[in-house]
Amino acid sequence: MNILICGNYGATNIGDELILEGLLTLYPKEKITVLSYSPEQTEKDHKVLAVFFLPAGFRSFLKSFLGLKIFKTLKAYFQADEFIFGGGGLMQDDNSKAIFIWGIHLFLAILLRKKVRILGNSVGPLRYNCSKKIVKFLFNKACEITVRDEKSLKLLKEIDVKGEIKLVQDLALNIKISNYRLPVANYKNYLILSLRKWLNEEEKEKFESEIIKLCNYFIREKGYEIIAIPFEKLRDDDERYLAVIKEKIENKNLFHVQKYCSDLNKIFELYSQAKLVIGMRLHAIILAHKFNKPFIALSYSPKVRGFCESVGKEKRCFDVREVDANRIIKSS
Repeated sequence: MNILICGNYGATNIGDELILEGLLTLYPKEKITVLSYSPEQTEKDHKVLAVFFLPAGFRSFLKSFLGLKIFKTLKAYFQADEFIFGGGGLMQDDNSKAIFIWGIHLFLAILLRKKVRILGNSVGPLRYNCSKKIVKFLFNKACEITVRDEKSLKLLKEIDVKGEIKLVQDLALNIKISNYRLPVANYKNYLILSLRKWLNEEEKEKFESEIIKLCNYFIREKGYEIIAIPFEKLRDDDERYLAVIKEKIENKNLFHVQKYCSDLNKIFELYSQAKLVIGMRLHAIILAHKFNKPFIALSYSPKVRGFCESVGKEKRCFDVREVDANRIIKSS
């Protein structure tokens, strides 16, 4: 049985790479082809066959057609017996293009009469009626649906998606850490920091002021170094934003901004010896839980708070618009 897996893979987002790695534990790799933004990188990172996404615009279609990439993608669709839409919060209309981009991938699989499974997804927000109708149509064609949070399950039922919808853990939690080599990190006493540029200018100033206070406290009072890990590069350049924060830290020599890297061995190495994780990115917090590390979650999205609640750590979760360094310090 040939399986085609679709998700936001190869697009420089560590969270999506972790989801794919967790999904690959469920199926034999030799039967799998992955749709990817960067097939070469996906093949290198996950040791699995990959081809390009379906093009979603005229220019990307023309580029794909002229480079003959579209034919490899279509061949993978035709040869597949099952199509898996795997994980992440892709079906939402915060980004107006998201429903369309991912919807055409699902629709082609449905059109070709493939067995469709939608696994480990978050769904929503769905603010527009057309978004709700598209998601309802696509999801009602799936033979299996699993979601990673209660809100998604409730939303799908509200828009009248039929059949059983199962609640499961994030697919990244399927990863077996024992399968990875974890060399000794170069740092001894450190915490991991994950941030993303999210707030508007007015909110950002207050947020950054409190984060800088927090970092200075852990460096000065706790003797920690800070290892800042970018979780995304292409769409949101976390590395650049973390470098901006570094410039405002009292002791810059103890604040280390890593280059974006999709090598999970290197990321797991840093997590294995960290004392604490402070994170905005959902999968920065999921990895902290996976490695049994204390964490402080900075919630920019309901999915972050939802995960913290699901693991009984809601008191360790703080809204990004209400971050107060003194309150966090007292709680830690």
